[in-house]
Amino acid sequence: KGGDLLKEECVGDFYFHQHDYQRALKHYRVQVRESGDLPRLSKKILSAQYNIGVNHIKAHHYDRALEYMEAILAVDPDNPKANQKAVKLRAALERRRKHKLEHSRRD
Repeated sequence: KGGDLLKEECVGDFYFHQHDYQRALKHYRVQVRESGDLPRLSKKILSAQYNIGVNHIKAHHYDRALEYMEAILAVDPDNPKANQKAVKLRAALERRRKHKLEHSRRD
Protein backbone atom coordinates (compact mmCIF):
# COMPACT_ATOMS: atom_id res chain seq x y z
CA LYS A 1 0.00 0.00 0.00
CA GLY A 2 3.04 2.32 0.28
CA GLY A 3 2.83 3.17 -3.42
CA ASP A 4 -0.80 4.23 -3.26
CA LEU A 5 -1.57 7.92 -3.24
CA LEU A 6 -3.29 9.10 -0.09
CA LYS A 7 -6.49 11.18 -0.03
CA GLU A 8 -5.05 14.59 0.85
CA GLU A 9 -2.12 13.97 -1.46
CA CYS A 10 -4.51 13.28 -4.35
CA VAL A 11 -6.40 16.50 -3.63
CA GLY A 12 -3.06 18.31 -3.48
CA ASP A 13 -2.06 16.83 -6.83
CA PHE A 14 -5.34 18.02 -8.33
CA TYR A 15 -4.70 21.59 -7.18
CA PHE A 16 -1.05 21.41 -8.25
CA HIS A 17 -2.11 20.49 -11.79
CA GLN A 18 -4.58 23.41 -11.68
CA HIS A 19 -1.57 25.65 -10.83
CA ASP A 20 -3.15 26.42 -7.44
CA TYR A 21 0.08 25.77 -5.58
CA GLN A 22 -1.05 27.38 -2.33
CA ARG A 23 -3.97 24.95 -2.01
CA ALA A 24 -1.81 22.04 -3.11
CA LEU A 25 0.72 22.90 -0.41
CA LYS A 26 -2.01 23.03 2.21
CA HIS A 27 -3.24 19.53 1.30
CA TYR A 28 0.28 18.09 1.14
CA ARG A 29 0.96 19.43 4.64
CA VAL A 30 -2.28 17.90 5.94
CA GLN A 31 -1.19 14.58 4.45
CA VAL A 32 2.18 14.82 6.22
CA ARG A 33 0.37 15.37 9.53
CA GLU A 34 -1.84 12.34 8.84
CA SER A 35 0.68 9.87 7.47
CA GLY A 36 4.11 11.17 8.42
CA ASP A 37 6.79 12.63 6.23
CA LEU A 38 7.23 10.54 3.10
CA PRO A 39 10.03 11.41 0.63
CA ARG A 40 7.43 11.70 -2.14
CA LEU A 41 5.43 14.25 -0.12
CA SER A 42 8.56 16.21 0.75
CA LYS A 43 9.36 16.55 -2.96
CA LYS A 44 5.80 17.70 -3.71
CA ILE A 45 5.92 20.26 -0.89
CA LEU A 46 9.22 21.66 -2.17
CA SER A 47 7.85 21.81 -5.70
CA ALA A 48 4.71 23.64 -4.57
CA GLN A 49 6.80 26.09 -2.53
CA TYR A 50 9.06 26.71 -5.52
CA ASN A 51 6.10 27.46 -7.78
CA ILE A 52 4.54 29.77 -5.18
CA GLY A 53 7.88 31.59 -4.99
CA VAL A 54 8.02 31.92 -8.77
CA ASN A 55 4.49 33.37 -8.77
CA HIS A 56 5.63 35.95 -6.21
CA ILE A 57 8.55 36.83 -8.50
CA LYS A 58 6.14 37.36 -11.40
CA ALA A 59 4.10 39.68 -9.16
CA HIS A 60 7.31 41.52 -8.12
CA HIS A 61 6.86 40.42 -4.49
CA TYR A 62 10.56 39.65 -4.14
CA ASP A 63 10.60 39.57 -0.35
CA ARG A 64 7.83 36.93 -0.24
CA ALA A 65 9.48 34.98 -3.06
CA LEU A 66 12.75 34.94 -1.14
CA GLU A 67 10.94 33.57 1.93
CA TYR A 68 9.74 30.60 -0.13
CA MET A 69 13.16 29.98 -1.69
CA GLU A 70 14.81 30.13 1.73
CA ALA A 71 12.21 27.71 3.14
CA ILE A 72 13.18 25.27 0.37
CA LEU A 73 16.88 25.75 1.06
CA ALA A 74 16.35 25.14 4.78
CA VAL A 75 15.14 21.62 3.88
CA ASP A 76 17.21 21.07 0.72
CA PRO A 77 20.33 23.30 0.89
CA ASP A 78 21.69 22.01 -2.42
CA ASN A 79 18.52 22.71 -4.43
CA PRO A 80 20.04 24.39 -7.51
CA LYS A 81 16.88 26.10 -8.76
CA ALA A 82 15.95 27.59 -5.38
CA ASN A 83 19.57 28.57 -4.78
CA GLN A 84 19.78 30.38 -8.10
CA LYS A 85 16.50 32.22 -7.50
CA ALA A 86 17.52 33.15 -3.95
CA VAL A 87 20.79 34.71 -5.17
CA LYS A 88 18.95 36.76 -7.80
CA LEU A 89 16.25 37.79 -5.34
CA ARG A 90 18.76 38.95 -2.72
CA ALA A 91 20.51 41.04 -5.40
CA ALA A 92 17.21 42.54 -6.59
CA LEU A 93 16.15 43.37 -3.03
CA GLU A 94 19.52 44.99 -2.36
CA ARG A 95 19.19 47.10 -5.53
CA ARG A 96 15.68 48.09 -4.47
CA ARG A 97 16.91 49.00 -0.97
CA LYS A 98 19.73 51.16 -2.37
CA HIS A 99 17.36 52.84 -4.81
CA LYS A 100 14.94 53.74 -1.99
CA LEU A 101 17.84 55.02 0.09
CA GLU A 102 19.02 57.29 -2.73
CA HIS A 103 15.49 58.66 -3.20
CA SER A 104 15.03 59.30 0.52
CA ARG A 105 18.28 61.30 0.59
CA ARG A 106 17.06 63.53 -2.25
CA ASP A 107 13.80 64.38 -0.49
